[in-house]
Amino acid sequence: MGRTRPGDDERPLADLTPAEVERLWRLNATAHITLTRAVLPAMLRAGSGGIVTIASLLAFSAGLDMGFPRTLYVAAKSAVVGFTRTLAGELSGTGVTATVVCPGLVDTEWSGGRNRDDPRAMPATDVAQALWTARRQGEVLCVPGIEDPEVVRCWTDTEPALLLQGNHAQLAPRYRRPAR
Repeated sequence: MGRTRPGDDERPLADLTPAEVERLWRLNATAHITLTRAVLPAMLRAGSGGIVTIASLLAFSAGLDMGFPRTLYVAAKSAVVGFTRTLAGELSGTGVTATVVCPGLVDTEWSGGRNRDDPRAMPATDVAQALWTARRQGEVLCVPGIEDPEVVRCWTDTEPALLLQGNHAQLAPRYRRPAR
């Protein structure tokens, strides 16, 4: 798969070659699905196990101006969140669980170590501890920096409203053409 160069994920989509788009999408989204598919049958036969995927807080940033381009990265990490949460529902009652961790900045060597010693970066050991605890508590969505679980619950509670309220045979009045 190849390691991304520092800054690859922060280039505008139009500046990436098709090969770079493929490589970055495979690394940040498809790899999770491929690896999960490889181990899932054995876990299901055993009736136990846990799938862990790694996303990012940026998965929730699509509507925000972050001051840097991130279209492909946000799309990929959003896909990982959706994949894992959907998979968790599919696995309900099988003894196999799925959890996605969405850290913010993490103090690691990844991307040339650019988050090393950043005071906003969480130590990788703390991210691992949060994930371990989330799995033990049966959480599907783990956001290590959020203390109040109600924040996550509010986000997940919005989905049914969007789905149920948006699924109508008639166009919502706010989208109708004005009368002439």
